[in-house]
Amino acid sequence: MRRLIIAPLYRQAVLFVRGMDWNPMEVRVALNREHLLGLRLDDWEVWWLDRMWPCRTHEDVARMEEMKLYARMCGADLRRWWT
Repeated sequence: MRRLIIAPLYRQAVLFVRGMDWNPMEVRVALNREHLLGLRLDDWEVWWLDRMWPCRTHEDVARMEEMKLYARMCGADLRRWWT
């Protein structure tokens, strides 16, 4: 199964992958909307790292919410990981 992690920072995605004991070479990380362009996420395991955001501005929160909405439009069934 293909896995995708939507995270605000690459380091947070790496720590999540290590914590889940996954092979880092088998996981794709999306840090912005451009990383999701052209993907059909119907058959992907998509993880949304919730509450791990270092975001403090409205723009950062809006960017992450836009990525979540776009991933859902691409067919993703988001799995949330809460901190």
